[in-house]
Amino acid sequence: MRRWALGVLRTRPAAVSLLAAMLVPSVHPVRAVPPDQIVRLAVEDGTFLRVPLGDWHATSTDENVVRVQVFDTAEAFLEARGPGSAQVLVTNPVLRQIKVWRVRVGESEPDRVLPDPAVLADPCGCGQQGGYPVRCKVRTAACVRALRALLTRGDLTVEDVGIVYTTEGLQALLQDLKDRLDRAGYPGIELAFEGANLRLRGRVASEQRWRGLMLELYRGMVGKLLVSHQLEIAAPETD
Repeated sequence: MRRWALGVLRTRPAAVSLLAAMLVPSVHPVRAVPPDQIVRLAVEDGTFLRVPLGDWHATSTDENVVRVQVFDTAEAFLEARGPGSAQVLVTNPVLRQIKVWRVRVGESEPDRVLPDPAVLADPCGCGQQGGYPVRCKVRTAACVRALRALLTRGDLTVEDVGIVYTTEGLQALLQDLKDRLDRAGYPGIELAFEGANLRLRGRVASEQRWRGLMLELYRGMVGKLLVSHQLEIAAPETD
């Protein structure tokens, strides 16, 4: 198993192929990876979605846009509250799995937005031709930030943008994620890549804090977020 950890490289290859799965239209400035599902609702409308059997929880990032409740019938009910865009984080702290749904309320089908990829030329060395598809090799933190900004602004798919991370690029991404967690009040979380999986080690105070940590990682990741972790939850939720 190849591993990349902050400050320590446990592999010698000069580059690591890590194709980023980047998808789905959104103008909400918090996503860098594709949600597992997109839901469109009219204001004051609602819908049931299936969730896997087990101890699943759901949290809305903006209850003024959508509220969510999970039932024992392996269903979640999404209730639209007002126009806008929000994310629903669906988590299972027992299985340590996460899903992210994007909910867009009161919006018609938007025109596809394709920002000029030439903004990647200096930080990433790609996109100079000004068209898609774009293939980028990530070597620096500046490139990570530029790609995240591009994905946030645009309605881009995996066919539009492909990424290859070098070992230096993975280190830059790890440091960027670690800084994000520190600013959000999650110090002491160890991050490392094992293959394409992001390994987490550390301790969080509650399952609510664990969900918040997962959302911060989702927002900061450039590429598909695949988590493999042994986080200790100090105060698990009880029925």
